[in-house]
Amino acid sequence: MLWKRLGDLTARHALLIVVAWVVLLVISVKVAPRWESVVANGEFAFLPPNSDSVVANAAFREAFPDDQMRSTVVLIARRESGTDGLLSTDYDFVAQQVVPELHRIAGLPLPGQEPEETGETAAEGAAASEAPAAAGSTESEGPVAATAAGSKSRQQIVQSIAWFEDRKVGELLVSEDRQATTIVLWLTTEFLDQANVPIVNEVAKFVEQMRRVPSGQAGSLPAGLEIAISGSATFGRDMMDESRKSAKSTEDWTVILVIVLLIAIYRAPALAFIPLVTVGVATAVSKHLLAIGAQLGIVSLFNGIETYVTVLVYGAGVDYCLFLIARYREELDAGQTIEESITGTLQRIGAALTASAGTVMCGIGMMYFAQFGKFSQAGVAITFGLAVCLLASLTLTPAILRLCGNYAFWPVMTTRPADTFPAGRGVLARLKNLRLLTLGWQRMGVLLESRPWAAWLGSMALLLPFAAAGVIFFGDLSYGLLSELPKTAASVYGAEAAQKHFPAGEVSPITLMIEAEGLDFTTMQGTSFNLIREFTERLVTQKDQLGLDSVRS
Repeated sequence: MLWKRLGDLTARHALLIVVAWVVLLVISVKVAPRWESVVANGEFAFLPPNSDSVVANAAFREAFPDDQMRSTVVLIARRESGTDGLLSTDYDFVAQQVVPELHRIAGLPLPGQEPEETGETAAEGAAASEAPAAAGSTESEGPVAATAAGSKSRQQIVQSIAWFEDRKVGELLVSEDRQATTIVLWLTTEFLDQANVPIVNEVAKFVEQMRRVPSGQAGSLPAGLEIAISGSATFGRDMMDESRKSAKSTEDWTVILVIVLLIAIYRAPALAFIPLVTVGVATAVSKHLLAIGAQLGIVSLFNGIETYVTVLVYGAGVDYCLFLIARYREELDAGQTIEESITGTLQRIGAALTASAGTVMCGIGMMYFAQFGKFSQAGVAITFGLAVCLLASLTLTPAILRLCGNYAFWPVMTTRPADTFPAGRGVLARLKNLRLLTLGWQRMGVLLESRPWAAWLGSMALLLPFAAAGVIFFGDLSYGLLSELPKTAASVYGAEAAQKHFPAGEVSPITLMIEAEGLDFTTMQGTSFNLIREFTERLVTQKDQLGLDSVRS
């Protein structure tokens, strides 16, 4: 009775239902905050509190409260032509042209300058910086106003800049072959933080501008010198960009596939757009409602979750709509009126659609109990998106079909028995007249009824190789940042440039912190010095077993 009542309601008040969905969409769009302002950035926020990296990070922050270097933007200046490596003119260009511009982008005062209001920042707003002057290294202690998409209104992003003149680490920033040197921007944000994007973009733009300046003009690179950009923050920016591109590509191909299939099956262009309208509205409403929920503290969202919501809602929504439209067409072909067909369709498949969607939602909803925060949040957000999608499929789709009437099947607006098709000379018409799908399913049913054990064994034989492959290659996973990005990404090219002259992982090293009760590491003499030296020597001795390329302390 429930589904019959819903069908009657949809058939009688189709326009009201469509208007209600439009109003809900408009209100959610107007009220919802910007997506970037409510999603959590980084990685540490999603790990369990007892994770080794979280415990170590907390200890590091407690021991070094003024050292908030979490990610990097690295510029690699290299000269591979000739045998002398980098020339004195190259070092002068880096120190006099590149480094000052990087300080301007970061909103930091130049070495030797008094701290002052710079009025310039890379994060779409004004930045003020107060920092002590240091030869070759700039560390900012004052607040820096940085307004970026989705970032806090006042946040210091770049803590310091180091290059070959740095008295502490300058020698480590020049390669052993003397052909390359790095300039490192230390950021206080994690590598997947959206607040990094404006700074990384401006640094990348600066590098590209230097490449384009004709040789011999002011600001041009010395002949033979090349500068590339890399670093963990650059990896993060490229990963976020590629994620958005992948989601957009998936959405576009889904739309194309749905249109092609529906036009090929029903030869009705208008019918192809009804599922797209449904899933488009459902996706937009669900994402905006999730943003409102995140703003109110009801749900938590991570950066990138919108991709998963969009893809799964599109996939499930198109499936539901195709099932509903196919049944609606059968009702019309059986001689029912449009209103009767809408009611009959929901009465017959409403429960099946709800059960199918409910199974998926329950399965994905179990991710809520995962310890990893992103999995837990995905379980809530995706389940909510599927619920909205199911509701739209059961109300908006039949309402649009009711309003379109026979015009939904334009230009073929007449009904006919379900098993017959108009005569035609085209390949598609001939295939339809052969009724291959109908005959195939009929024979499958006869086989299952007459020889169930044979059918089961045959199915197991077909699936077993795939199950075996899944078990064998279960642990064959890739956790590399570079392997997930295209070769054309700036961070990939920069990393390859760095690896030609520096140890692997130089642009994003692993940092170890030693804590020994009763020892003073500020002077690095006596017992404390011997402890660090012994530990370093052991790491060097076992670096092959540990998978280390180099050790620096």
